[in-house]
Amino acid sequence: MADRNDTEAGAARRAETTPGALPTAVSAAAYGPLVRLRKRMVDAMVARRARRAEAVLRANGPLWELMTEAAAGTAVTGASYSDYLTLYEQVRAFRPREILECGTGISTVVLAYALMENAAEDGGEPGRVTSMEDDRGWFETASARLPEAVRGVVDLIHSPKVDGFYKCFRGVQYECLPDRPFDFVFSDGPDRHSPVTRDDVRFLRKESFLPDLRLFSTTELKLRMARQDEVEG
Repeated sequence: MADRNDTEAGAARRAETTPGALPTAVSAAAYGPLVRLRKRMVDAMVARRARRAEAVLRANGPLWELMTEAAAGTAVTGASYSDYLTLYEQVRAFRPREILECGTGISTVVLAYALMENAAEDGGEPGRVTSMEDDRGWFETASARLPEAVRGVVDLIHSPKVDGFYKCFRGVQYECLPDRPFDFVFSDGPDRHSPVTRDDVRFLRKESFLPDLRLFSTTELKLRMARQDEVEG
């Protein structure tokens, strides 16, 4: 999902006053009791992480003010507080110079502010966030809402998405991506649309990773591409 996601009216209304997104509910009713129990436990862990992340972000007054400024007056739901905190912590820890962001949003502000804090500590130039956006309407909104304090380290670029592939992997890519030595990449868009036929899509099961969740060991997500007609047969 992209930062501009506004499919739920309630989330959009909430986003006018806060940059945090509402979590997406995934139904586990079709699975057995063990999977449902794992989901409830994982949901609780995620909720605790979100509460902690919001508290940490709010405690950073200047960053929280910029995030709120970017979200004000729009229908943006954004990513989660946990995502924002993770991005901030990763940039602060690894100190990249050239960040590529696929999908403009509040995360753009978080990435830029982290670069600026690194520069304040280390001296020198803060680096740059190259933020790509394929939706013209959202690009214009995000450009207008981008806080002045971070504009100097952000390069917002509108580019259509086109079909692309690498070996056996197919999907979409930006048509006009600058050639820069990116050392940190955050992908929150564009939407995934692989160039497959209608028949392929019609028979593919919807992705679900609920059975793969593990609490006390490494979770390995498995992409299930079995066809419905084969499963039913």
